[in-house]
Amino acid sequence: MVDQNLRQKRIWVKGLIIDCPVGISLENCPAKDSRLLSIDEQFELVDLLDESQLDKVISYHRKCMNERE
Repeated sequence: MVDQNLRQKRIWVKGLIIDCPVGISLENCPAKDSRLLSIDEQFELVDLLDESQLDKVISYHRKCMNERE
């Protein structure tokens, strides 16, 4: 069984990969290139990430959103 916290992180990162939360992604956004993939490919990619990688994506986006809002 997948840890509930890890499951929530995957859901969050899937949303971040689908679209930029503030509209236009920056050049250095870690999700920018992934947004060019199909939804199925995006979700497969996220499912391959370990918790440390998920945390890095989430941390980047939290910081970016705070700076841009």
